[in-house]
Amino acid sequence: MGTTENKLKESEEKFRSLVETTSDWIWEVDNNGVYTYSNPKVKDILGYEVNEIIGKTPFDIMPPDEAEKVLVLFQKAIEMKEPITIIKNKNIHKDGYIVTLETSGVPFFDDNGALMGYRGIDRDITEKLEAERKLKESEQLNRSLIEGLSQTGIGIAIIDYNFNIIYQSQYLKEQFGEHQKRNCFEFYLGREKSVKTVK
Repeated sequence: MGTTENKLKESEEKFRSLVETTSDWIWEVDNNGVYTYSNPKVKDILGYEVNEIIGKTPFDIMPPDEAEKVLVLFQKAIEMKEPITIIKNKNIHKDGYIVTLETSGVPFFDDNGALMGYRGIDRDITEKLEAERKLKESEQLNRSLIEGLSQTGIGIAIIDYNFNIIYQSQYLKEQFGEHQKRNCFEFYLGREKSVKTVK
């Protein structure tokens, strides 16, 4: 019996160590959405100490319009007793700025099958979204510049490391047709078009 208890205690300590040191925010809420557990990562992500988040709901730390939207999803999950799967939501950091989280959770039940609440994880995706936004802006700018050059009779193609064409400007499409990811040498030289080598 003692050996079993020791193994159980060791397992619990390993689990707690993992939860306490993970880079994500691990939490538990009751069936009213009130936080009953939070790992310390909430401090790094939202600026709150654990004791400041216990007793609050996720909706207390969201902008009003976001809280209204996410509450509908949470209530639906509770009603259906279904997992919460990757919900993007905006939260207000303790210092006042917006942090975007990706939330997932699973329901847990008592011995009679009654819903007790949810256990889940939040991942900070603020920087990821900002990087995607900047990349999209950069791609749009580059595309505008390339298409602008097309109007002057300059054709631009982008190829991958296997020399397959992954992008053609409109000018090249008009001159050669669609590339369909073909090898640039086959596509252009096969049509007896001269290629100047840039040194």
